Amino acid sequence: MLIKNKPIVWLDLEETIITSWSDFLFSQTNAMNIKEVKSWLLAREIKEVNIFSAAIWNKGDKEIFADQMKNDLEELLGVIIIKWPSIEDLMKETKKFDRYHYENTTEYIQQNGKFISFLKYCMINGKDQHNILIDDCVTDWTMIDSTGKTIIETINILTITGKNGNFTLSL
Repeated sequence: MLIKNKPIVWLDLEETIITSWSDFLFSQTNAMNIKEVKSWLLAREIKEVNIFSAAIWNKGDKEIFADQMKNDLEELLGVIIIKWPSIEDLMKETKKFDRYHYENTTEYIQQNGKFISFLKYCMINGKDQHNILIDDCVTDWTMIDSTGKTIIETINILTITGKNGNFTLSL
């Protein structure tokens, strides 16, 4: 039986809803794809989202996001942002799953990348939920566990903006 609740939506930052981390800190005009993402969220009655971005490396970046970006993005998108785990957080969480000690966040992201990091994070924290990641670095993909209770979906931002060309993702 598939999940009937609203999905839990995760948004990437850079090249998905902002041009770059440093540019957005200086000017809200460096937001991108806001109209399309907001429309996509409204059509699904999504009022809360999370951030899943490699731009947030550590506790310091989490604080910068909370203090200098979160409110602006909430206003632009018309949603509340609930969570924004850092790469350090992801590394600690998935260590339980991997049973592997990563030396640092660089090693973690090099070995896992965004797609695998999201997959592992959802397998640990998203049991019996439908999680969707909207990102510029993923292909459109849907995974459903054998019970049909856990769905992990990735959507490339180009699909939402209607600028989708043919591309492939190497795993």
